[in-house]
Amino acid sequence: DELVVISHATAVDVHGRTGRPMKNMHVIYSGIPLTRPGPVAPMTEPYIFAVTSSLPHKNARGLLDAYAMYRQQVSKPLPLVVCGLNDPHQEGVIAVSGLDDATLHAYYRDAGLMLFMSLIEGFGFPPLEAMAHGTPVLCADIPSLREVTAGAAALVDPHDAAAVADRMVALLADAIGVQALASKGAKVLSRYSWAMCAQQVWDVLRRASIRTR
Repeated sequence: DELVVISHATAVDVHGRTGRPMKNMHVIYSGIPLTRPGPVAPMTEPYIFAVTSSLPHKNARGLLDAYAMYRQQVSKPLPLVVCGLNDPHQEGVIAVSGLDDATLHAYYRDAGLMLFMSLIEGFGFPPLEAMAHGTPVLCADIPSLREVTAGAAALVDPHDAAAVADRMVALLADAIGVQALASKGAKVLSRYSWAMCAQQVWDVLRRASIRTR
């Protein structure tokens, strides 16, 4: 009778694929709790952090290609720490996996820039998790990520590795710009609370129950 979806982008996608009326869909955002990072810095040097996987829609190849192009443009490139991949044996890339929450969030916290180049997402936790630690984010310009980051992340076409590399170079050279991005994150994150999520789901259930009596 009713359908809860995790973003307006998902609602539009569901409508387009199934024809389900938008009026019976309820956009309820997930919560983004601030996870306490581990006390130990995971790296002793500055780095770029990315979350991806080998699944095609996560666009790991595009991410790695963009990083290789970034390295060609700067004299002292930062290493790229990638969470979720086996070692790609690519210069400058450090692959990590199986991280506990504290370690993952320590990587988020200490990164100079976080990359997220998925081609498809319904919501997209990693950019928001990074923003929760004040880390600037460069992510794919797709409907769901554009929606949930709400102006607090730099956006780029994930299909264009050269454009991604150019934005990486520009952002890492612009301390004032990345600080401005990071400062916007706190305001955006106020939209995402599990308490609000639970209340909104409960409201949908309550109204549906009243209508079926």
